Amino acid sequence: MSSQSYCPRRVLRCVSNGLLQDMLEMYRIELDVDWNEVTETKIEPVFVAWQALDEKPRRAIELLLREVHSMSDERGQRVIFEEAARQGETELMAELSEYDSRHDVAMWTALKKPKVWETALLFARADRKLGGRYSQRRIDVPQSANPDGSPETMKALEKSISAFHSLRQGRGRRCQCEYLLRSDGTHYVVATLDDYRKQYLKLVDGGGFEKACETPAFEIIIAYTPTANTLDIDARGGRAVHGPLQTIVAREFLKVDLPPEDPREEPFTLGMLLDPTFRFPTDPTDGITSVSVSVGRVLVMGTKDRMTFEPGTHTEPTNFSDMVEAYINAKRLPRSVMKVERAVLLFEWEDADGKRRKFDVRITRPNRSNLKSLPQEERELAEKYLRLWGIDCAVHSDTAVAAA
Repeated sequence: MSSQSYCPRRVLRCVSNGLLQDMLEMYRIELDVDWNEVTETKIEPVFVAWQALDEKPRRAIELLLREVHSMSDERGQRVIFEEAARQGETELMAELSEYDSRHDVAMWTALKKPKVWETALLFARADRKLGGRYSQRRIDVPQSANPDGSPETMKALEKSISAFHSLRQGRGRRCQCEYLLRSDGTHYVVATLDDYRKQYLKLVDGGGFEKACETPAFEIIIAYTPTANTLDIDARGGRAVHGPLQTIVAREFLKVDLPPEDPREEPFTLGMLLDPTFRFPTDPTDGITSVSVSVGRVLVMGTKDRMTFEPGTHTEPTNFSDMVEAYINAKRLPRSVMKVERAVLLFEWEDADGKRRKFDVRITRPNRSNLKSLPQEERELAEKYLRLWGIDCAVHSDTAVAAA
């Protein structure tokens, strides 16, 4: 946003009279002004005539003037030219280069190329917010991240973000996600959600006041930069909101699970157990015949709800993934708002003597396990595969403490 606070008279003075007339023509508004007597800087007659308009046309002009003002700084100008180039608007770029006034550049773009204008507004707003007070960054996004801006993925992301906010805060029951790719290769998603309803007094025709009610909206801005493997999210709520949102965005949009922010404090992650396609790959030479989840405790993010699944103790379903799927269908909750807090992995294998053996690996996030209590051979086997599957993220599993 421009370093100067918004002042409508200042914006009117900075925009050429010809463009002001084009603006009025676009809105089909006529002002009681003799433009032959209005100089480029003496715009008081224009201001007075505008203020005399009815509320609807007066507000339409007000909103555009505010946007033009917000795009008159260096950031806004840069984004306009970047987006014009990305959309192949070479003629627009040539026309803009003829203007000395930044306000003219912004107004011309708004009037002549609305697609460039709307996208540039979004990117400029994102640039102002990301890195600010309510923004947090992850610098450890796996290189396997594969951002997906398809309509299907946006629908899934909408459902997940909405579920988290409605469960935790009682708002955000409706969510709309818009995906945009910037010229520098950064992937953006802007999620717009409904906020708490508000009541206020409103001026009505005739000069009286009446109570009115409205539902405002709030935004969450997401940016993923592949060249740096960074994920930025601007959202209010601190770590209690940012942590779950990072997990949700990574799973739904980037198609990966984020590692713990500090593997020394949180060496174990169990997110892959929620992936219905995960099959516990093993090396046949190790003689492992099967690995399964015999117990899994799942937390629904944004709530205190926990559900423990114990496959085999019921007739149907008989495995962890199917039990989670049944729970999802019953509760109508997306998988991405769930977090596995505890798991018991059952290993079945044949040792070097051909004997069939079993052992359990018990893991409780963030840092508890029974690995140290296992016999050496079983411990080495378990540690190998916990690292292979991405469950053990620590440099060495001794960073974990013994399970209770």
